[in-house]
Amino acid sequence: MKQIISKIIQKALKELDVNLKNEEIEEFIEVPPSTEMGDYAFPCFFLAEKLKQNPNQIALEVREKIDSSKGTENFQDIQTKGPYINFFLDRKILSVNTINQILNEKENFGRQKLGNGKKF
Repeated sequence: MKQIISKIIQKALKELDVNLKNEEIEEFIEVPPSTEMGDYAFPCFFLAEKLKQNPNQIALEVREKIDSSKGTENFQDIQTKGPYINFFLDRKILSVNTINQILNEKENFGRQKLGNGKKF
């Protein structure tokens, strides 16, 4: 999910003339301490120096740019609270996507190739 959020934010930041790699954005995405604050949050503090603006204002501007971004259908809501952009997952869509993935991958669902061919 962090990859989807980072792509959404990256697109919004490009419109504000801020170019960051997805990996850089992913490092800042966090899980809030309470689900009332969202499932994921993106803090805008580090952008204040680059944009010479208040982090609260940056969060509002980035949120405005997100409205039309691809990938937002995965979220029930995207809100700003102070300098944070909070993402609330659409659990129904997440469930349907997960079930479809399980049905498509069958016995390979959840299988990883990490460590294949290596001796321990």
